[in-house]
Amino acid sequence: MTTTEGGTSQGERAMAAEGEPGKSNSAQSIMSRHKNDGKRADNAVQRAHEAKEKRLTRDQKSTANQFQKSDEKTQTSGSKGILHLKRRARA
Repeated sequence: MTTTEGGTSQGERAMAAEGEPGKSNSAQSIMSRHKNDGKRADNAVQRAHEAKEKRLTRDQKSTANQFQKSDEKTQTSGSKGILHLKRRARA
């Protein structure tokens, strides 16, 4: 970076120009805000992935429970059906 007469580099002045009103516009504070914004975005992405995994595991559990319940129904109805046939055969 080239330094101007005022002692600030061109990069620092460019960063200060893109700064936010009401906040410190030094190069260091701008870089700090960019870094924090990146961390915030990374955390948001991570939370979204974790929520998606929780949803998937919850859906898998509910699907497994549905299959288990349907299996129990067929087992009980099947055994009742066999007993019913045996009773009819005796009569």
